[in-house]
Amino acid sequence: MLRARISYHHNGTPQTFRYDNYWLSPLSFLGRALSLGMYKHGNGFRDHGDRIVIPNGSVRLFGLTPYSRFTNWCELNDLDWFIFGWDWRRRLEDTVSFFFNKFLPQFRCTVQQQCGVDPLQDFILMGHSMGGMLVSLMLHHQDPVLANISYAVTVASPFYGYDSQIHRWFTGESLLNKIGPIDVTQRMIKVITSLPGCYVLPFLDYETFLTNRLALQSDPDYPLNDYPCTDFANAGESIDPFSPGPNRYPTDTGFDLAELERGATTYKKIAAGPPAAYADKFFNIRGIQTRPKSTAGTISWRALTGPLNPHTSPVKRGPGWPGDGVQPAWSTRLVTLPSHHVVSVKGNIDHMFIMEDDQTHAAIARVL
Repeated sequence: MLRARISYHHNGTPQTFRYDNYWLSPLSFLGRALSLGMYKHGNGFRDHGDRIVIPNGSVRLFGLTPYSRFTNWCELNDLDWFIFGWDWRRRLEDTVSFFFNKFLPQFRCTVQQQCGVDPLQDFILMGHSMGGMLVSLMLHHQDPVLANISYAVTVASPFYGYDSQIHRWFTGESLLNKIGPIDVTQRMIKVITSLPGCYVLPFLDYETFLTNRLALQSDPDYPLNDYPCTDFANAGESIDPFSPGPNRYPTDTGFDLAELERGATTYKKIAAGPPAAYADKFFNIRGIQTRPKSTAGTISWRALTGPLNPHTSPVKRGPGWPGDGVQPAWSTRLVTLPSHHVVSVKGNIDHMFIMEDDQTHAAIARVL
């Protein structure tokens, strides 16, 4: 993502912007990530310091992206592709609105003018990780262009959440918490809590678990038998990350309970699965590492008794589960889908680079 070098003037004065790469670059780990926070403005959010941040293609570091081999595979198989860069910090519903109302009309017009064909006459939506949640939400959008969709495919997408986002609200991000010898964990936590898009990522709410309990327990390979969030002192007490009760989230870091409630509404729509019109076109691909229990799949949660100490988190990881190293296998499939709409990719799988794996390409080919 690129960040403007100067602030945006809200008085309508014409401006010309130049941008620097703030995410992802080596300088992201040397302090630039601290400038990616947001602040509330009316019913929405603006970028820290009013410096516009824009997504610019897929994440890239040292010239490498986690989609290079995937796009090569597409070309070898005569599949035209376009990577839609989106701002994962923002509310997912805002990105959906931008995608359909701004991006797609411009994209369609440009391709028609330059290639003489309609790219949306027959198309596929595919999303990796959080991008799969976005794809699921897109299918709930009322737009006639969706009548032309052939498939919607997700890869390693946390439909029932994962633990790492919960930890970040308490301990920041380990790769970004230090700038040289300086510990900036408290500042990093405040940045993370300011990002509305991340409030859809914790483990599933208890209502969704109860609604899908039998189906989650009936997964023949990777069942979820019990609710994954429990009280540290009483394992029989479930703690809903979207509504955990008092003294669970810190009050001195900017954590936004109102945004958590809004995130829950968005999350429930994602977890409910696609509308009936698209159910036959929706497929999930999930990764399973060779190591049988390589992924965190549960947490236990103490109540806070005072100000947050980011070096003594009240949230602890439970035993390992099968998964891709980040997402547990029970989370990366919608149990409302029939079993033949779920493909498990097993082996030397890594969540970040699963789209580069030959097995993933084969799984996509099976779906298409």
